[in-house]
Amino acid sequence: MTDAANRATRRAAVTEYAGERHVVITRYLAGAPADVWAELAEPDGLALWCGADVAAGLTVEVSDPPVRFEGRTGAGRLWFELVPDEDVTVLTAGRVLAPGDDAPAIARAWDLLLDAFIAARPPR
Repeated sequence: MTDAANRATRRAAVTEYAGERHVVITRYLAGAPADVWAELAEPDGLALWCGADVAAGLTVEVSDPPVRFEGRTGAGRLWFELVPDEDVTVLTAGRVLAPGDDAPAIARAWDLLLDAFIAARPPR
């Protein structure tokens, strides 16, 4: 699967986990989890897709390469998990919703961020 084919495989949902609501988005990416992790979570890669200001303001709470990442920004708590699945990596990303958050708007924002991440990746 190429990253371009990823556009047909995106999914977004609002789900409850541990008493909190989360916007959860799933994408399927070419490459091994370790490669995706380097592009997604390492400082240089992070700044490319979410912006240097967000990357600089990110507080990392959990970093378990190349599996799970949790952090906090001014916008809230976020996380992602990477799981190998044959020749692709399944990226599941989420943001914890605070009371009153606009879940559809946050899902759209995550979609745009993940589109930026995919566009910044080397061709596969």
